[in-house]
Amino acid sequence: MCTTHSNVGAQYSDFTVKDLRIGQNGITTAPLGVSVSGSAWAARVQLGLDLEWNLADNISLGLYARYAATSETDFGYVDGSTAQVKAESFQNIAIGGSFGIAF
Repeated sequence: MCTTHSNVGAQYSDFTVKDLRIGQNGITTAPLGVSVSGSAWAARVQLGLDLEWNLADNISLGLYARYAATSETDFGYVDGSTAQVKAESFQNIAIGGSFGIAF
């Protein structure tokens, strides 16, 4: 059986980075002594595909893939400065499997 789904909703994100470090080409510089924290709501969309095979009446095996993204998220300001922390979008892809037994 193959099913698809899509969802639209809201996402609450809590963002914290302590002792921020900047690096390039795998080399990390000294800590900048900067911390960032904030929380924000954003619009969210998710699309997915589920595949499931029944191995027996009460046993199933499945695979799934999901893509999710949010709108721009504003987390406020870097502690002790006027620099604003924004994320254009949070995006992720999830691929996984499932094994189910119904009792």
